[in-house]
Amino acid sequence: MIGYHVPTYPDPDSVTIQLFSYLLSSGRSSRLYEKLVKELELATSVNTHTHPGVRFPNVFVIDPTPRAPHTTGEIEEAVYEELERLKAEPISARELQKIKNRVDADMLWALSTNFGMAFRIAIYEQMYGDWRYYYELKERLDEVTSADILRVARKYFTEENRTVAVLKKPKGDER
Repeated sequence: MIGYHVPTYPDPDSVTIQLFSYLLSSGRSSRLYEKLVKELELATSVNTHTHPGVRFPNVFVIDPTPRAPHTTGEIEEAVYEELERLKAEPISARELQKIKNRVDADMLWALSTNFGMAFRIAIYEQMYGDWRYYYELKERLDEVTSADILRVARKYFTEENRTVAVLKKPKGDER
């Protein structure tokens, strides 16, 4: 797991950080999935998320699963290369629109059942202090630009702001 300390709501950068999960690991055409799973075949999967959430200091976590015989070190290097690319090259308008379309679809899908709607109302009321923030968030996500993504990547995805954890089996454990 590779974690970067990131801001939480109501910091304006927190909205851009939410788009990074979509950009890096949401779907088979996301950047890290394309690179780690398809192209380099270093990992079987890759996920990103923020933890613990909105009201407490947050960490943006990149969580790839190595594919044997590759090592966590190989994956770590590939992740850093992709993040450096993200900091060096602005994403295209097409890629940004694709991400926003995915967010729109996910947000609409979440409201397609009574349970989904009730869950969103409760969680947004608890986390943001107002269930209506669900709709404000959608507007704020739509306002994020390619320049915002470049700026936020350069600001937070740095070596000084990074924590890395590697899980290893105990010696002699064949499970």
